Amino acid sequence: MTLGGGPTPNPFDAQPFGGVPTSPPAAPPAPREQRGNTLATLSVVFAFVFAPVGVVLGHLALSEIRRQPQQGRDRALVGVTLSYCTIAIVVVTVVVWSLFLPGDTGTSRQASPNSSPNGASTTVSTQIATSSSSTPTAQPTHLPPDWLLDGPELTAVLHVPFFPNIESQAQGPLSKMFDRTSIVDAPECLGANTVAAGNIYAPSGGTEFAQQALAPPVSATGWLVEEAVIVYPSESMAKAQLAAMTQPWKDCVGRTMTFTSNGENYTLKDMQATDSTLEGLVGGPSPSKPNRRTVSVRDRYIVDVRVVGYASNHEDPGSGASDVANAVFRKIGV
Repeated sequence: MTLGGGPTPNPFDAQPFGGVPTSPPAAPPAPREQRGNTLATLSVVFAFVFAPVGVVLGHLALSEIRRQPQQGRDRALVGVTLSYCTIAIVVVTVVVWSLFLPGDTGTSRQASPNSSPNGASTTVSTQIATSSSSTPTAQPTHLPPDWLLDGPELTAVLHVPFFPNIESQAQGPLSKMFDRTSIVDAPECLGANTVAAGNIYAPSGGTEFAQQALAPPVSATGWLVEEAVIVYPSESMAKAQLAAMTQPWKDCVGRTMTFTSNGENYTLKDMQATDSTLEGLVGGPSPSKPNRRTVSVRDRYIVDVRVVGYASNHEDPGSGASDVANAVFRKIGV
């Protein structure tokens, strides 16, 4: 039964009050996945490859992540930290290495009794052993090549012109000295005829040497100069080497030494010896080229000089070799 003549609403109707049908609420949108920052990954890689680049890439990555949310902040922090640690390790390593870099300690090499045909090395070895307690003098502040005279300096000493360029040069440990024993018939006489002969000096316990030769311009008067400085740990070792060279020089006076490679003959004559100097005149191949030789000791240095009468008139250099040696000693400061 109905009141007012209208239909009675069904209480089980979906819309019992006649309202507008409503749809269920929409699901929230799925969160957008953040992409990873490439620079953050590269900063970790470059921390091991080239750390300064790793630092730059890491800071750039952190800056991008702050402006625009991205994955990789932890990687960027790791890359920056590793890069800074790597740089710190490298800097500390370089500083420690430079402070404790081992230099030339001046320890002498003991000579072998059979290393020299004239027996000089045996004498030197014995004297080195007895003088090993000697205290070496202080090292100069410059290097052996700086002690040798250049062209203008030789011109000032000898009053003859020289080319400014160096004709030949060698320096380093004594093992780098020229060794001509295989091309001469009397290698025991090389010390009296040749500057810085390898078979004479190499076994002597020296620490280093420098050698060079300067030639004159081609003219009527000209001298060729060869000069060398040999450094020893102590003065007693330098004097021991000179003493070991003295007797072979005496034995070679008047003997002819022939270079088998070119057949040139050289003869030592007019020899003079003291406890600090050996001097001699060496006659060269025909036409004779007079060679003046000087080997001198001061402090812990040996200066070895040869001045050759060169060019057309083959003039005897006279005291030229000793003058050059004295000038080298002055340049060294002894």
